[in-house]
Amino acid sequence: MNSTHAATNLQTDGLDRIRSVDAAWIAFALENDAPELTRDAVLGRLLWDFVEGPELKLLYQGLSQRVRESGGTIEFSCRCDSPNQARWMRMRIERVGENGGLRFESRTERVEPRSPISMLDTNHGEQSNGTLPICSVCKAIRLGDETWVDVEEAVTKLELASNETLPRLSHGICPPCAQRLR
Repeated sequence: MNSTHAATNLQTDGLDRIRSVDAAWIAFALENDAPELTRDAVLGRLLWDFVEGPELKLLYQGLSQRVRESGGTIEFSCRCDSPNQARWMRMRIERVGENGGLRFESRTERVEPRSPISMLDTNHGEQSNGTLPICSVCKAIRLGDETWVDVEEAVTKLELASNETLPRLSHGICPPCAQRLR
């Protein structure tokens, strides 16, 4: 199934505090089991409070700085999956105003339904003590031998579909995505 949804928009001030989110952003949060992310709950807070993993945080901070310094725009593809959907998106970061504010626009380009992947469900119950590195950009999973594979392939290879306890996901960035975004 291919579908395109309304773009979501979030704006920050020059200190990376969230200044505004649009109705599409709020709707996207609700669709993704994050009802706590209301407009009142996020306005005035640092954007970085909502970015998973130190590697991804540093990457986004670097991209934000590059946009501020150049006055240009950065655009890249990423995935923002839910447990039962693979979702390909396009992120655009651009400078707005004179104070170094930024606008983050995310547009869903394609959605494919799939069998639910429990480890992507933030409400999934018990987790093991183990961690599994996941790329926050493309959703690839790092296997023990430093190989990165799609999340669906990792579930099969690691036989995670039948496990009641799942590893915690450690959000980072795979080498190909890091290279592409730098």
